[in-house]
Amino acid sequence: MVEKVTGYNINTLVIDFTGELEFSDNQQLSKIIYADYSNNIFNFIRPHLNDDIKKILNCVKNGETIIWDKEKQLFMNNFECKAIKFSPFYNHKSEIKYVSITILMIENNHFKNPKINKNRFEYLFNTAKDAIFVTDIEGNYIEVNQTAIDRTGLSRTEFLKVNIKDTPTKNPNQISENYLYELSVLGESTNFINYVNSKGNIIETEISGKKIILDGQEALLHISREISGRNQQHAENLDSIIQSEEKERSAFAYEINEIMGPNLSLVKMYIETYFKSTDAKIKEDMITKINIAIDNSLEGVTMLSNRISPHILKNLGLKIALEVFIKKMQDTSKMKLNFDLKIPDNIADNIAIVSYRAVTEILKNINKHSNALEVTINAKSRNNYIIFDINDNGIGFDIVQVLESKNYKGIYNITNKVKSIRGTIDITSKPGIGTHVKIEIPNNEETKN
Repeated sequence: MVEKVTGYNINTLVIDFTGELEFSDNQQLSKIIYADYSNNIFNFIRPHLNDDIKKILNCVKNGETIIWDKEKQLFMNNFECKAIKFSPFYNHKSEIKYVSITILMIENNHFKNPKINKNRFEYLFNTAKDAIFVTDIEGNYIEVNQTAIDRTGLSRTEFLKVNIKDTPTKNPNQISENYLYELSVLGESTNFINYVNSKGNIIETEISGKKIILDGQEALLHISREISGRNQQHAENLDSIIQSEEKERSAFAYEINEIMGPNLSLVKMYIETYFKSTDAKIKEDMITKINIAIDNSLEGVTMLSNRISPHILKNLGLKIALEVFIKKMQDTSKMKLNFDLKIPDNIADNIAIVSYRAVTEILKNINKHSNALEVTINAKSRNNYIIFDINDNGIGFDIVQVLESKNYKGIYNITNKVKSIRGTIDITSKPGIGTHVKIEIPNNEETKN
């Protein structure tokens, strides 16, 4: 039985010498450790105490009982608790296999259910765009807001006659016992539900629940957000990526055929002529032509390889690779390209590749669509970020209009490349004033994967 001290509950944790939880008489605490932290309390202990705790565990392993001399300090992250004693815990063979930790849990910790200000709650309840339901602990509906009524097609009276588990869903039992169990034990939970409204339409939602105190009684507050549009947008974006990749593959296959096919056919023809001919001069001429055809093939392979992943990027770095690309574009376009690239040398491969592809893709789009006469590309390093500023004086475009027309696959693909390494991209443009693109890419250990 859990003892009580004024303002505290006295609880016990039993762990092994690696920190793995074996037992706790605080059910809520143990459920959270088992569910979220791989069953090890070192994921909870405040980092600056780790070394002290490990030393204590070694002492306990030798049979000592340690009274914690830092009783005024909170012992674990996310929990308002203090450790007061570490003791040996013996198995049936009288061997010390575990450590018993006596802790004081502050009563007003985060396990307590939040009390809701009724007036404010009713205002938020009635004006929210998300569907909100209040049920008792068993899941029986107590109250629903107007959004819930409009979305489901059920009246308030119909709601109050049923349990949340009776909600008609695409898959039976989709409002799982686990969702309600987590609510009752942990005080909160989240689930994804595809329910069927009164018209037979499937509505995709994300439902989040939290235990509350309402009118002095425990209750469950559920907020249901429709995500059908979000999922549809995700599907469209994924399809855009797949189409883009397929287009790149098709173009690559076409170029392989166009570059390699004719050269290999020539080599085959020259070799056949060489072996059929008895004329020494013709044979010599065929050898010369075979060498030329092979050289042309190798140049073609190098060109294709560079389009996939430029060798210069890996061998000489991002700065030189971008300079070479910009100079080549300058030679083949009508635009004047000004650039000042102050890029550090110590850039991880994944950061360099994404930066190169994002910047070159933007420049290709400017060359293709903007009608710009002048483009400025600046890059600098600041506070562990590489920042690219790209400006053109082209015709510009209405970003909102482009997004609404869903003609933004290029923008989406570039944005996703940058986000893949935790970067950000900001595009500013208006018709007639050109376009400004700012890319910020972190250049730190977290992105060097």
